Amino acid sequence: MWPDERAVLPADKPVDFTRTLIDNATTYRLEVEDLQGNPTISAILTTGIGAYRAPSWLKDRVRDTVVRWHVIAFGQAGKQIAQTDWRSLRFSREVGLK
Repeated sequence: MWPDERAVLPADKPVDFTRTLIDNATTYRLEVEDLQGNPTISAILTTGIGAYRAPSWLKDRVRDTVVRWHVIAFGQAGKQIAQTDWRSLRFSREVGLK
């Protein structure tokens, strides 16, 4: 999964969230929220899609604060079958920082 835990991402590059495929999962939900639990973005991904490119406004909304993200997997009947651990990230305002 990417970004890694406690990642500091460059503000001048797109953000792609990736996940591990889970057997029997038909859809996935990516959730990004602030550390108080307020939703920032969420997205539904189907089985054939292994990555999600966040909208460009995410960096403007988050700025340099820490947010956390995780992925929930759903099976054929629409029931949750797995969930990843939360991972945190923030954006650096320094161009090109890795």
